[in-house]
Amino acid sequence: MKRIALTVLFLNVFQLLFAQDQLTYLFNGKMGAKEQNIHLKGESSGNYETVTLPKVNGMKKQVFSFGKNPAITFNNRSANRILDGDYTIELYFQFSDVSKWKKVLDFRNRKSDRGLYLFDGRANVLMGMASDEPVAQASSFVHILMSRNSQTKELTVFAEGKKLFSMQDVAPIATLDDTQLLQLFTDDFIVDEEGSRGKVALFKIYRQALDEDQASFVFEHLEQTLKGEEMTVAVSGQVQDASNGNSISGAQVVLKKGNRKVANTMADAQGNFVFEQVLPSADYVLEANAEGYLEKDSNLVVNEAVADFVLGLNTLAVGRTVKLNNIQFIRNKAEFLDGSFSELDKLVELMRDHPNMEISLAGHTDNLGSAKLSQRLSEDRVEAVKEYLVSNGIDKKRISGKGFGGTKPIASNFQEDTRKLNRRVEMTIKKL
Repeated sequence: MKRIALTVLFLNVFQLLFAQDQLTYLFNGKMGAKEQNIHLKGESSGNYETVTLPKVNGMKKQVFSFGKNPAITFNNRSANRILDGDYTIELYFQFSDVSKWKKVLDFRNRKSDRGLYLFDGRANVLMGMASDEPVAQASSFVHILMSRNSQTKELTVFAEGKKLFSMQDVAPIATLDDTQLLQLFTDDFIVDEEGSRGKVALFKIYRQALDEDQASFVFEHLEQTLKGEEMTVAVSGQVQDASNGNSISGAQVVLKKGNRKVANTMADAQGNFVFEQVLPSADYVLEANAEGYLEKDSNLVVNEAVADFVLGLNTLAVGRTVKLNNIQFIRNKAEFLDGSFSELDKLVELMRDHPNMEISLAGHTDNLGSAKLSQRLSEDRVEAVKEYLVSNGIDKKRISGKGFGGTKPIASNFQEDTRKLNRRVEMTIKKL
């Protein structure tokens, strides 16, 4: 099965989510968010003042200065339940006192002592994990991110753009109770004194579990965020049948970075999809899955919003030939590069899903070097793919193959950019 390589190149702008997938509170003289249906209460517990932020190039910004236990409350129900699935919470704040336990986030509306704390300056998820070293000092702003993947239950805490720890939030600790209220900087009054006076410059929620690269990217662009200089970039398009241009509804579209899933979505009734994500500059993989179809590769360079991008899928049919782009080998050898195994596993899965499928593999090289050696190399690489499939439970009788050396180029051999396209393994469906 094939994949679509998505290369994302960003200039000096801050790429963020669409409004419906992020909420930003900058505390510029009011507690209300840009989105009018959001409720963040607690304004009566403090006042606004302008401070200098040394860690942000000495930027002067208005912040909210709160007393002990300000009862600053975020209403998730009014916010279209943004915290129900994958999420990341971003905070830029300070406590005047970081000794002992100081509560940062309370997911149980002050009915439990579980949540995110600072303990003697260390980030701590009570009943979970803590950072090895202090990340916060008294009266000094600190940047904290906490992300939760709703499927894997992985809870990760970052400080100043660096990962502190991850844990399995099985209990769970970081999900809201029936009140759907998230309390900020407020003691639950269950054990001792856990409140502190402080200041907050930023509270933000993403409908996305950020990874390490994304967390670093967000921290690097903190100044732009605090200035409100946000710019949304999205990749949107349509999944179509490559043979007739008809839209494919309900297709699963997955955005990956390497082998790790960044996000997924489902194409709507018209085959349309959109990704609204924090995407640092990197190589990405876009995969589309639809019943009865194979995938088609396409390269995409993004330096601004991309719309109307078409993913044309080929039907799963006898006689269909698919180039297995992501099965790659060590130069002049029939040994797989590490990045090949996810693609090989997809081919295994495809054949398991279609137990009557029979395929023919074809190995090809470029025209450099000895024709005899190229022929042998193409045959060995076909055999390597076959052996991998068989070792994973696919009957060898379902797989045939042949090497063609450099006799069947699909691109010019005169320059490397096109010559590399000739080094490939193809799969043809012989029976379904």
